[in-house]
Amino acid sequence: MTRILLAEDDIEIGKVLIDNLEDQGYTVDYSPDGLDALKKIENIKYDLLITDVKMPKMDGLELLENVRKGKLTSTIPVLIISGYLSLKEVKKILENGKTLFLPKPIQFNDLNQNINMLLEP
Repeated sequence: MTRILLAEDDIEIGKVLIDNLEDQGYTVDYSPDGLDALKKIENIKYDLLITDVKMPKMDGLELLENVRKGKLTSTIPVLIISGYLSLKEVKKILENGKTLFLPKPIQFNDLNQNINMLLEP
């Protein structure tokens, strides 16, 4: 079964995303900030990380940088979600390994398509 870590500080958005992902058959763990997500990624093997950008303690871009630096985490596919990124930031994200960007508000069809692309072998 595919295991996903969702890092999102807005609990209501997190609940909606978790419900959608679980309906698709994924096992989902939740982190309210980037620092908590990084700790989980270092201890649990995830098939995919979905992270918001604007979060307390460590934002999603810092989380992405830390994930890509780790020996055991550098190949985890990452889906960045945000409504507040510049074109320059989006380009930087897309240059960062197996990483995609999805703007908020999220359409579930787009979310599921992005997940499928990232999980392809």
